[in-house]
This record gives sequence, C-alpha cells and structure tokens, in this order.
Amino acid sequence: MNNKIIFSIPIYAMSPDELNRKYNEKINALNREFPNMVDQRIIDYNTFPQRIWQYNHIVGYIEISAKLRDVYFNVYLPPKNKKYYWLSNQKVFLALEIPDNPHFIVFGDDSNNEIINKIYERIKEIQKCLPQRYYIDLMCFDNIVPYLDLRSLLFNVRRIQG
Repeated sequence: MNNKIIFSIPIYAMSPDELNRKYNEKINALNREFPNMVDQRIIDYNTFPQRIWQYNHIVGYIEISAKLRDVYFNVYLPPKNKKYYWLSNQKVFLALEIPDNPHFIVFGDDSNNEIINKIYERIKEIQKCLPQRYYIDLMCFDNIVPYLDLRSLLFNVRRIQG
C-alpha cells in the first residue's frame, strides 16, 4: 500500500530578498566593470534565467504524504557535497534525505487545526536540518491550508487505502 501525496512544498536555494541582493550585486559589478555602458539588455543577458527566483532556484522539496493514520515528510535535496552556484546552468539531481522521525500519527480526535499545527511543527524541524540559507516556500501552502479539511482528507485516504 503506497503513501498518497497530499502536498509538495518547494525548497529554494535562497529567499527572494537574498536573490534580489545577489542580482543587485551583479548589476553593480557590471556597472563597475563597464562604466556608462551597461544597459538593460546586458543586465538581462548576464542574469537570465537565474534572476527569476520562482523557477530557477529550487534545490529540493518537501513531499507530505499520508498512509493510514500516519503523515510522512520526505525531503528531497541535492547531494550534501554539491555546492550551489547562483549563475550555473548545471543540473543537480535530488536524492531523498530523511530527517529524524519524519512522520506523525493522526488520532481520531485530532481537529483540523491540530493536524495543521503538527504539519507546521514538522516543517520547522525540517528547516533546522537544512543549510541556513535554504528557504522553504510556504506561500501556496499557507494560502490553501486554511480552506482544506485535512482531517476528512486524511481519513478518506485511509478508507481508500484500507
């Protein structure tokens, strides 16, 4: 019986603020190297597609899945010895990294809010295991989870699997 994936949460190499800082540093370096010659086309050429945070700096993801009464957290990351380079075009393949105790049990009397809080607690624990610069993007998760009945979803997964 397989786990049913209920969420995938991206992990970025850096926060949006950090990417903007790196982008501005690159522009300043270009302006120092080529004073009065740098226009938007040169900046675009030297920073595209790396300047687009949402799609080009994902270094991993957290897969949240359910099986019976358990909610599991699988974390996929690049190999530990692989250094991240902002302006690289090199592809890095992800591998499953398992933090300590990567799941929790949903009890019959757990409310929807208790389940959501357990998920957030586990994500905080995962964040502590990641390199400090990595950024877990919870924007979509935060926007949708208040409207979901996770309790019903999890217990329906249980019925489907059982």
